[in-house]
Amino acid sequence: ERAVVIADDELITVDQLPERFAQPGIHGRVSPLLKDAHEEFEAAYIQKVVAENGGDKELVSKILGIDLSTLYRKIKKYDIRC
Repeated sequence: ERAVVIADDELITVDQLPERFAQPGIHGRVSPLLKDAHEEFEAAYIQKVVAENGGDKELVSKILGIDLSTLYRKIKKYDIRC
């Protein structure tokens, strides 16, 4: 989400991403680590769903299709404010 906001054009370039997403890849190109990209997306998405549902964690876990205990672990892992 942050990259979309700060992008100069419709295309997001590697230079506009946080450095932690860059790693030398094939042919010397720099590419984001899939795990890091996934975790950043997951954290942002969970935070969005929590906010949209007034912090109702039971409802959020149902919407996300995960156990309530899994949601609590992810909230702690990503330090999501509820």
